[in-house]
Amino acid sequence: MFSKTSFDSLLECKRWDHAIKLLPNSAPSSCKVYPLAPREQDKLDAFLQENLDSSHIHPSKSLIASLVFFIKRRMAPSDWYRTIEYSTP
Repeated sequence: MFSKTSFDSLLECKRWDHAIKLLPNSAPSSCKVYPLAPREQDKLDAFLQENLDSSHIHPSKSLIASLVFFIKRRMAPSDWYRTIEYSTP
């Protein structure tokens, strides 16, 4: 995770920063979208607006949405991405 101070000191984004080219005739996998609680949605909206305004992030051109996790406690630096659904209440 980024701290606010390290996030503010990231290098400026360039248009060639990142691209994922898919194989011909392949499609990205999609997943079910779960609605957020109103408090989580408000926090996410505020975070996105603040970072869009500061140009730390840019609107995505992807057809697939990014996953967002709200985690109340600090997790160990293990394979949390594989077990996230089992390790959160």
